[in-house]
Amino acid sequence: MQKKEKSTGQKKTLSEHNFGTFQKGKQVTTVYMSNLQYSKNEQDVKKMFAKFGEVSYVRLMLDPKTQKSKGFAFVQMPNKIHANRAIQFYDGRQVSGRTLKASIAQDNLAVETKPFVPQKPKVPLAAPLEARAKTAKNKKSRGLAELFDYLQR
Repeated sequence: MQKKEKSTGQKKTLSEHNFGTFQKGKQVTTVYMSNLQYSKNEQDVKKMFAKFGEVSYVRLMLDPKTQKSKGFAFVQMPNKIHANRAIQFYDGRQVSGRTLKASIAQDNLAVETKPFVPQKPKVPLAAPLEARAKTAKNKKSRGLAELFDYLQR
């Protein structure tokens, strides 16, 4: 299951090599498969989906520390009809005591995220000293109130 990299000499797991190349923006369907047995590898997942048509890419997600399967994978298939047949077949199916779940994967980049907008402070900095001292008392911080009194003198 371990392959050795020729140029660097570092060992890479099968999941770092994957099967095929990830295709983005092309007419492919990405299937999300979860609740897989932890003993499954990319070859097993590819065999499962190859029954329904061509598989262009398989990525089994691994725990970075232990390099063991997390139990879910992403599979790309160029034909949407074949991908839907595989989803219908595997979704809800019992395999080795585990109920598999299969669906079309959601694209994370399709969801727009709102830019971070910092919140305004509760008490503006230009507020009177009494308001800032009152906030300090609410936080049960007398040291800050004493500092304001000292600065006022």
